[in-house]
Amino acid sequence: MDYNNANTAFEYGEGDHYVILIHGFPSIPYDVIPLGKYLATQGFHVVGVKLPGFGGTKEELLNHADWHLWYAEIERNIAEIKSRHPKNIFVSGISMGGTATLYTASQHPEIKALAPINGPVLIKGFLPKLVGIFAKFTKYFTNNFEGGSVLNPEAKNDPIRKELYSRYEQKGVLPAVSTEVKWFHETDKNLAKITQPILICQSTQDQIVWLKNPDYILSKVMSKEKQIIWYPNSDHDIIYDHDSAQLFADITNFFKQHMG
Repeated sequence: MDYNNANTAFEYGEGDHYVILIHGFPSIPYDVIPLGKYLATQGFHVVGVKLPGFGGTKEELLNHADWHLWYAEIERNIAEIKSRHPKNIFVSGISMGGTATLYTASQHPEIKALAPINGPVLIKGFLPKLVGIFAKFTKYFTNNFEGGSVLNPEAKNDPIRKELYSRYEQKGVLPAVSTEVKWFHETDKNLAKITQPILICQSTQDQIVWLKNPDYILSKVMSKEKQIIWYPNSDHDIIYDHDSAQLFADITNFFKQHMG
């Protein structure tokens, strides 16, 4: 797969049981393509969202540094799917896409079930609380995004991730981080609106997401059916890590249980 295909919204499978997949920050649809392809083989109609401003240049991400713009693209996809009269809509995503999964479900009670993957609402430490102030004075910072956060040696040298890193010129976009943190806070405030069945998927060796998040999220949602599955052999980018096969099977089985 070349970079352009990896950075494009996708649609796999057919039928009227839809799954919306949402990539992370500051990443691209490539994050969730393997999960999307697997779900399609299991009878789901999968739609992978491409959030605006991601995957091009650091300037493009800066110009789209507003979580409302990102969420509007998710809403657009939901409206398109609903126009097809689906039997079910499920949603999943990784990292910030996991947070977006939670927020989307809080705004759409018609969503049948959700499976956020390594998605935070709480952030450890005090520096993230100051990011909004820092963003007023500087736009970019040096980051270590290259290769992603994986334990799998093959995935560490992923050429698609290296290409993304080079396109951002090894820079993080501080206003984009700031609005991402605002989305976390807004999601936190809306957790009690979630009543659908929820499966939280969390890597035990995640070096990015504070591991207090899964229990905290489950304590806030109002779902009658809620569970956490921990994956012991993976870091943050679990879809490309050692536990990916088990993750795919768990999410598939969870959604199939709620197909109606």
